[in-house]
Amino acid sequence: MIIRNENITTADIRRLLRDPANRTDEFLIGFALAKEVLNFRYMQSTPTAVKRIQSTESVGKYGTRIYGNPSIPKLRYIDGLRFKNIIPEKQYNPVLASDITNGTKLGGGIPLSTFAGSALNSKTTIADRKEVAKYFYLQSMMMNGVRNNTGRFGKHSLIVSEGLYAPETNQTVTSGSILDLQTKGRAVVYEVRNLEGNLDPAAVFNIASYWKDTALFDELILSFDTVDPKVDYTAQIIVTMPEVTDKYIGEFRRNIRTEYNYNVALKDGLAELAV
Repeated sequence: MIIRNENITTADIRRLLRDPANRTDEFLIGFALAKEVLNFRYMQSTPTAVKRIQSTESVGKYGTRIYGNPSIPKLRYIDGLRFKNIIPEKQYNPVLASDITNGTKLGGGIPLSTFAGSALNSKTTIADRKEVAKYFYLQSMMMNGVRNNTGRFGKHSLIVSEGLYAPETNQTVTSGSILDLQTKGRAVVYEVRNLEGNLDPAAVFNIASYWKDTALFDELILSFDTVDPKVDYTAQIIVTMPEVTDKYIGEFRRNIRTEYNYNVALKDGLAELAV
């Protein structure tokens, strides 16, 4: 591919490598290595250790309220989450908005800029902006699920590291790739930081596990890589959404997997990997 940004960063390279065509682009790889924004170890396909594993099966939970006799244990249940659609909050539903900007609120404390930023300028019509915003509305529900669970996640910050993507002029993006889904608003990449502002891979696994049991999505990918030459490894969560209508009807498959350096490390499960 043609690289127009001389100040390309590790974050830029990590995102570009989500397109399989770019992972075989010798010029791109050579350029990134020369710029020291890519670790040659990114070609490793196998991690050195596995700390925790969870299957696709939901973990049982307990109700938060006790009714009647307090000596009776709270009921344990498992979420089925076999929904085909969601009912959005009217005040936050972008489909109903008369205008869509980065200031459009998708939920309490979550503007569209959280996911779109300057890339929103690539969507020039109100219809195109509504189309991407409705997928980010679904993502905002997942974010608020974590933010509102202060007892479990109050010591960590969930941050969008990759949202809407605007391809370069004449850039060809592989259809169906994560990068392609990012151009449509259907894929978001998250990272988790602790109170000191440092990336926290263990917390990434915990949030991925929480979403696996409680959220609606198409695919959830726990992604580990050794792309950054300055750290041992990075852990992130990729969440993709299915195509949905303007009434938010879609096929939420809720597939999960773990990847290491863009290779499948565990199909149908989450694994906390180490390098």
